[in-house]
Amino acid sequence: MKNPPVTKELTLANFGDGSWTNVAEHDAIYETNNYDTKRFLGKMSAAVATDPERQGKFLAIHLEKQEKERKLMPFYTVLKPKAPIAIPGKATALGIWVKAHSDWGRVVYSLRDAKGERWINIGTKDEWNCNDVHGWSMFNFDGWRYLRFELPSNSEYDAYREFGSTWWGNYGGDTIVDLPLKLEKIIVERRTHVLYVNDPQPADPSDVLLGQLVAEYEMPFDATRNAVTLNKLRMPLSTAGVVLPNPIAQMAKENTPTALELKGVRMPDWGYDGTTALVDFTTSADAAGYQVWLAAYPDGRGAVILADMTKSGEQMYGLRPARKLYLWVTYKTKDGKVSKPSNRLDIQLVDAFGMK
Repeated sequence: MKNPPVTKELTLANFGDGSWTNVAEHDAIYETNNYDTKRFLGKMSAAVATDPERQGKFLAIHLEKQEKERKLMPFYTVLKPKAPIAIPGKATALGIWVKAHSDWGRVVYSLRDAKGERWINIGTKDEWNCNDVHGWSMFNFDGWRYLRFELPSNSEYDAYREFGSTWWGNYGGDTIVDLPLKLEKIIVERRTHVLYVNDPQPADPSDVLLGQLVAEYEMPFDATRNAVTLNKLRMPLSTAGVVLPNPIAQMAKENTPTALELKGVRMPDWGYDGTTALVDFTTSADAAGYQVWLAAYPDGRGAVILADMTKSGEQMYGLRPARKLYLWVTYKTKDGKVSKPSNRLDIQLVDAFGMK
C-alpha cells in the first residue's frame, strides 16, 4: 500500500530540548501484549547530545549493562514529556528522526484519545501479523532515518475502522478513536544481541539519537479543529430498537427436564485460533443428544444452536476470538422433550498463533 500524499506537517516536539524525562517504570500492557515477545524494563540513561551529521540537539539513549543477560528479548525505558502532547486535528501518521545502529530496537507510542482510551502501536493483544510486521518503528538501519508510523483512526459518520488501526492495540474503551489524540509517553526498546542467521551476536551498543517528532496530515484541513468536529459526526441510531427472540428465557420458563451444569471450555490440542473449543458439561442418562447455545447478549437474546453433541468434551466451531460471548447447554430427551438451559458460561477466546 502506498502512503497517502502529505501536504502538511507539524512539529510536535524535539527530544533534544531538555524537557523529556527518562522514567524507569513498568508498563504491564506493553510487556505482555504479544505472545512471542516478553519485554523487560532495562537500565538506560538519556542525555542531550549533538551529532556531526545533523544540526541541533538530540536525546541520546544509552543502554547500560543489564543485571541479567537476555539475548533475544528487548529491554525498554520510558520517555515522558512535561505534559501530554496534543496531536491537532486528524493526523495521518507520526514521524521521528532517529539515528540507530541496527540493534532491532524500536520506538513505541502510547496515546490517549479524547475519552481516555489507550492506543499503543504493538497491535491487538495476542493477535499475529499486526505488531509492526513492516518494521516501520524498528532500528533496522545504520545512521539517520525518518521513521513514519500510521496512526489509528475511524471515519466520520459510520466510524469505519481505517487502515492504520491495524497496527495498534487499544485498552479501556470502545475501540473507536475519539479525536483529538494526545501522546502520553514514548517507549524505547534496545537489544543487547541480534540474530546472525541463527547465532545471537552482540549488537552495536552506540547510543540511539532521537530528534524531532512530527505529525503528518494528508490535507491542511486535517490539522484543524474543524477536522475533529467533522470526525465526531455519527449516523443517528434507530430509536425503535431491535426485538430479538429469547429462546433461553423461554426454555427456562416452559421446559421441564432438569438443567445440566455447563462446567467450562478447553482449547483443543491443535489449531486453537479462537474459533473453536471443547465443551465440558454434566450429562443425563435420559439424553438423546446435547445442544450448545450461543448468544451475543448475556440474557440469551438472539441465542442460536451452535453445535449438536453426543457427549461432553466434544468440539464446537464457529466462534470468534477476542469477543465476549455467552454459552448454554440443553439436551433432548429420548421422548423428544428439551431440557431447561444450563447455567450461563461467559467466554472470550484467544487466537493463539503459536498453535498454528
